[in-house]
Amino acid sequence: MNIDKLLNKIKDPIFNEPLSKISTSVVQGDQLTLKTKVPLETSVEELTASILEKTNPDIKTVKIKKAITTYQTQIPNTKIDGVKNIIAVASGKGGVGKTTCAVNLALALSALGANVGIFDADIYGPNVPLKLGIKTEQAEVTKNNRFLPIRIQGLQVMSIALLMDQEKPMIWRGPILSNTLQQLIKQTAWDDLDYLIVDLPPGTGDTQLTLSQKIPVVGVVVVTTPHDMANQDALKGIKMFEKLTIPVLGLIQNMDYFECPKCQHREDLLNHVGGSKLEKEHKIKTFAKLPIAKEMALSLYSSNKGFDQYKVLFDQIAVKLLKGLMLIKPHPSANMPNITIV
Repeated sequence: MNIDKLLNKIKDPIFNEPLSKISTSVVQGDQLTLKTKVPLETSVEELTASILEKTNPDIKTVKIKKAITTYQTQIPNTKIDGVKNIIAVASGKGGVGKTTCAVNLALALSALGANVGIFDADIYGPNVPLKLGIKTEQAEVTKNNRFLPIRIQGLQVMSIALLMDQEKPMIWRGPILSNTLQQLIKQTAWDDLDYLIVDLPPGTGDTQLTLSQKIPVVGVVVVTTPHDMANQDALKGIKMFEKLTIPVLGLIQNMDYFECPKCQHREDLLNHVGGSKLEKEHKIKTFAKLPIAKEMALSLYSSNKGFDQYKVLFDQIAVKLLKGLMLIKPHPSANMPNITIV
């Protein structure tokens, strides 16, 4: 059987896409090598068995290697050393669970087999280290004056909180803040990352704008709640990213409902018009609706217990995110707006 036809008929169990769409293939002698554009580590054995079962007997071995696609950004020909793709997680206002979603999304992508880092750009409230259980550890500096990210739970982590006393307030003005974040993300010694999740500060101020103009971002995930005010502020962020030609890949509607742990009765806490309106008017997919739950606040994707039922939700978010990346079209630099920061 023709290899291309065979790969077109076999779908991977994670993305439910033909292997011909998400990989390239090379046949050398009796070996078939697949280079996958998305992380498929958790399904390698299943895919290998399926290919060997359906292919011609001349193929004796199958090797599946990861070769993650690097996508075009709003800043052509610009990249961060050691990073293939930067994905921002944003919110229109604080308190919607943005950092919780960013950290769990990073962990879910890592669980798929991707090399993942997370950059804490929320400089006034740098809570990513705290969320991951980093309390006193500080980032080291190399001989080349580059910051070494902290490695924990399979992630590479960098935050301003890893460079100074976490209990001291950050009393900095906008320009200093923006320049510091740019320097920090560029001078971190990221090690062969497929995806770098950037936890942006809430809102649409000069820090968010400057980072979005200066850092090559392939797409954004917006976190909101069902509350009208949260969605009104989220809309401002969506419009900002649209002007900057950065694709909004999807929405995460957090604190959407409460489910009784004893009887499993589900109670919707607010109306659901807000997220649906954003979805319809701006053609943005809702990746997931997450509950208010103690485990969501106190546990993580990587926790041994208490988070299992929510892992499925973040697995779905990770897959939908990567599917969204596959649809990104190159952005012509001519359409990049000139926004002056005074």
